[in-house]
Amino acid sequence: MTRPRQPRAPPLKLVEKQRVDATVAESNPVASETNAPQPVRPRRIKVSDAPAQASPSEVFDVAPEGGTFNEFAEVMSATELPDLLEAAAAYLAYVEGKDQFSRPQLMTKVRMVQEENFSREDGLRSFGQLLRQGKIEKISGGRFTVSDRISFKPDTRAAG
Repeated sequence: MTRPRQPRAPPLKLVEKQRVDATVAESNPVASETNAPQPVRPRRIKVSDAPAQASPSEVFDVAPEGGTFNEFAEVMSATELPDLLEAAAAYLAYVEGKDQFSRPQLMTKVRMVQEENFSREDGLRSFGQLLRQGKIEKISGGRFTVSDRISFKPDTRAAG
């Protein structure tokens, strides 16, 4: 059986202002040059125009100058997976200034520290523990935020 053919819609036509007629471009080369699209040039941003960003050491007094998450975890004495996940949440919130973050963002930060020992299952289990303990809270759509119960706050340092 053959399918009955649907009538095709007529082709779209440009309104008069959008049309480019070849005869106009050929007869008036000056008009075609002025109407020709110009290349887009990148805009230069001056340092004074850029939004001021505080360094991690200004925001979080325990982070070393130019501190990465690896250095942050080391300073906070976070070595075990649950502590690393909690430290990653604190790092994203307090150092990077993110109001909300996703679970994969946390896992990526932890994977930076525990490259060879990282287990996805253990990470998910520890992440669930942080949720149940109320140290991180689910906002919506797979987004999370730190709560007041998180151990790695800007004013606290890890004992050790």
